[in-house]
Amino acid sequence: SGIIGEVGINGDPITENEVKSIRAAARASRATGAAISFHRAGKGAEKHRVLDLVGEEGGDLSRVILGHSDGIAGDLPFMIELLDRGATIEFDLLGRVQFNLVPGNTIMPVAAIPKLIEAGFEDKIVLSQDVCNKYHLKAYGGTGYSFILEKFLPALRLKGVSEEHIRMMMVENPRRILTLAGP
Repeated sequence: SGIIGEVGINGDPITENEVKSIRAAARASRATGAAISFHRAGKGAEKHRVLDLVGEEGGDLSRVILGHSDGIAGDLPFMIELLDRGATIEFDLLGRVQFNLVPGNTIMPVAAIPKLIEAGFEDKIVLSQDVCNKYHLKAYGGTGYSFILEKFLPALRLKGVSEEHIRMMMVENPRRILTLAGP
């Protein structure tokens, strides 16, 4: 599939079993060339520890996706620290309305993405909706699978995000990171 994960790392604090999962994922990535997708990747600065552990196992940080990054979308300096290390940030709770697990989970990424692009990280952002429950579907009151295309991308365009950058986030970046690299 081109990806290992979503590897469940909740943190707060990172447990010994989560450390084992991080190390195992890094070893598997190194052996196969597959990218790693981390669920949450810990809380706050624990994300750096996750990246440190991947690096200790010889994993390529440019093959790491930090999922559920919507929660840090309001902290531009912190996101830039993570991106400077080579990781990819995934905004994947877009359109969640029933259980607003991340306050401003759509508004904050819309504000953050143009700033990340301006800082030169357009190649390190991916978008998703993480539709995984029945109540996420339109028939059950959710925003369904089309939210990004129907609502989120138009909001980015209004913020001045170009079609080239939208294509990068929607096509080129996922293609790059999901393509197996040489082990």
